[in-house]
Amino acid sequence: MKIKIISIILFLVLGFVNMQAQTDYLPKAGTIALGASANIANIFTNFGDAVKVPSLSIQLYVGSKTAVRGTFGIDYANNLDKFYVRDDAAYVLNPLSNVQVVDTKKVLGNNYNTSLAIQQFFGETKLRGFIGLQGLYLAGSSKTNNTYANPMNAMNPFPSSYNGAYTSYNGSNSANQRTLEVNISSTYSIGGGIIAGFEYFVLPRLSIGGEMSLNAIYSHTGQASTKSETLVNGEVLTIDQAVSPGSTNLEIKSLGYASKDINQQIGFYVMYHF
Repeated sequence: MKIKIISIILFLVLGFVNMQAQTDYLPKAGTIALGASANIANIFTNFGDAVKVPSLSIQLYVGSKTAVRGTFGIDYANNLDKFYVRDDAAYVLNPLSNVQVVDTKKVLGNNYNTSLAIQQFFGETKLRGFIGLQGLYLAGSSKTNNTYANPMNAMNPFPSSYNGAYTSYNGSNSANQRTLEVNISSTYSIGGGIIAGFEYFVLPRLSIGGEMSLNAIYSHTGQASTKSETLVNGEVLTIDQAVSPGSTNLEIKSLGYASKDINQQIGFYVMYHF
């Protein structure tokens, strides 16, 4: 009988200690946490010349189960593609020549995303869930530069070029005009929605989590313009032209934690609490 009583007491004590240990893992009011996204898709895609910095966040607990979180992310790309094309000068001298020169296409782009959220946590163990609300803002711009090895001139009004020489912003062709630059001045998105996720404390101050959200987002794309070169009366002229007045879009879509990718349904993160 005594052994049974002692066993029950030990079981209750161990249960209390375990519960207390799990509670000690959880942050208290005034705790500050720093985190970063840990989305596997971003690790294995878009290597090239693109630089994808994990989205960073700072979180302040205004209560033991209520936190305010801000995030910031950047996506910078500097892609350079090279293409072999026929050397027109060598071809004129020898139609059987296989000499080639190099055209280039350089795409510069940058995107920034930020969000502000309020989270309400529930659960008393190391594994807990949360729901909340967030506001989102994303902005970016892009520019494409083409360089051509075969010059356009009166002797060669239709020089060989990697893109067929005369591809414009909207894919249409012009008689003897080839694109040097394409500029999209700016794009931005603003919106907000609900968030839900989970968090698990693997160590007293270190947690991992996952989050998805459902948002209404308004997007605006700025004016697009091109710079082209053309031949008029034997003289090469540069033409600046607006090719698109811009566009707007309103949609409802799901996103992951601090997501820059509209196809990302759920995002993972790590968080360290001070």
